[in-house]
Amino acid sequence: MEILGVGLPELFFVVLLALVLLGPKDMAETGHLLGRWLNRFIKSDAYKMFTQTSKELKSLPTKLMREANLEEAQADTQTWQEDVKKNLIGGVQAPKRQTHLDEKDLFVATPEEPTVVDSPSPDKNETTA
Repeated sequence: MEILGVGLPELFFVVLLALVLLGPKDMAETGHLLGRWLNRFIKSDAYKMFTQTSKELKSLPTKLMREANLEEAQADTQTWQEDVKKNLIGGVQAPKRQTHLDEKDLFVATPEEPTVVDSPSPDKNETTA
C-alpha cells in the first residue's frame, strides 16, 4: 500500500521519528495543528483551482482527440455532401412528371365475391376413452 509514493515502512519510520523528536504531548498538538491546516488548505480556493486544472490537464488528450475526430467527421460529411450534389446535378435527373392521364392509366377495381371455405368437421365415429 502506497500513499503519495510513501510505502508502509517509510510511513512507520516517519511516525517513529516524530514520536522520538516531539514526544507524546507535542505530537498530539502537532497532529491537531496539521489537521487544521490540511482542512483549511483543502477548502481553499487555491486547492479547488489546482484540482480543477489537474482534471482538465488529465482530460486534455481525450478532448483533443474528440475534437480532431469531430473535425475529420465534418470534413467527411462535407465531402459526402459535395459528391451527392455532383451526382444529382450531373448524372441522375429527376423523372418527368406526367401532365395528363390516359385511359390505360386508370382502372376500376371490382370487388371479388368472398369464397367460403368449409372447415373440417370432427369425425362422429371417434370415441373417447
